[in-house]
Amino acid sequence: MKCKIITSIEEFYKLEQQWERLQVIDADATIYSTFRFAKAWCEAHRDDKDRGLFIICIIEGDVVLGIAPFAIEHHSKWGLKYRELVFLGMGDFFTVLVDHTKENPMSIFRKIFDCVEENNDNWDKVNLQNIINDSKLGLFFLKSRKYNGLLGYSRYNLECPNINFDRFESFEHYKDYFISKSMNRNMRKLKETEDYEIEVCKDTDVYELMATLHIGEQEYLRNEKNRLDRQSLFADERKCAFIRNIYKGNNNLMTFFLKSNNHNKYIAYEACYIYKDVLHSWNSAYDPEFEKFSVGSVLSLEIIRHCFENKIAAKLDMGCGRYPWKFDFTDKFTSLYQLEFWNEDRDKGRYLRRLSDMRQGVSYILGKNS
Repeated sequence: MKCKIITSIEEFYKLEQQWERLQVIDADATIYSTFRFAKAWCEAHRDDKDRGLFIICIIEGDVVLGIAPFAIEHHSKWGLKYRELVFLGMGDFFTVLVDHTKENPMSIFRKIFDCVEENNDNWDKVNLQNIINDSKLGLFFLKSRKYNGLLGYSRYNLECPNINFDRFESFEHYKDYFISKSMNRNMRKLKETEDYEIEVCKDTDVYELMATLHIGEQEYLRNEKNRLDRQSLFADERKCAFIRNIYKGNNNLMTFFLKSNNHNKYIAYEACYIYKDVLHSWNSAYDPEFEKFSVGSVLSLEIIRHCFENKIAAKLDMGCGRYPWKFDFTDKFTSLYQLEFWNEDRDKGRYLRRLSDMRQGVSYILGKNS
């Protein structure tokens, strides 16, 4: 097996056929690891001076056995510039694609990370996030004497709640098990007050409506709830370009809208991707005017009803985030790992690691004494 590093978008395009072959046969590959998603990200960042491709391919003859979809990001922190090796893309789950039919996945992973280490003059830090805990890649890190101690739970996206529909005989069975009286009451009140209905849209021309609702909700949370940490992804130029690229002629889209017939307007949405029999919820927003009805939760329950009644997927992935309301709907979740370490073979890496450790220590002391 030989290693090849792809750094240009022209070389990346040539991988399409082999990439799509791997995404089909690799059971750990979700929609976020598909060539379409990688292409959307690459084209959104084509002229981005702070990000560049660093895709590692493992090749045997003419066959690509593994693809590690990495990128190098340039950062500035503590007055110093450094380069970080990350997964390219934007999504809830990331992995390295492997062909288990032709080679042991552990051997492919080992070759890839040997390549990472051999090319450590290109990076100062490795920060690989959103690795599914029971994935083959997760197992590789757990078995590794080098990486085991560097693997932790993802700092920002700890859990992804999910629902396997075959656990329940019907929607009513599921509803009796999980849904509270207050949720049922909110649904009834919203129906009586707004005469709401659910619209399921597979069209790609929903971007502007989603953006309007999402920006409006985030502004409300910042201004009225003092949630200064909230910022709409639709306000970020490159994230907008990525989403627009994803929404071009994509048959894997499914967007659910909650519509008020009395006001003749959409009051909430939940944007989903469907892939490999899984419905992935990735983004949602609501009109703050209807907050008292918990419209986001009402819409989530209607989506679950739709899945039961139309059998569109075997599983609902509710997306990353340890939000209490998500656990009103399920008792199952996926945990995510993060591999993070500095380049100890370089003076800058060692210095930045010490600086990072000092800042974490000070933060811990201040938090403990607050």
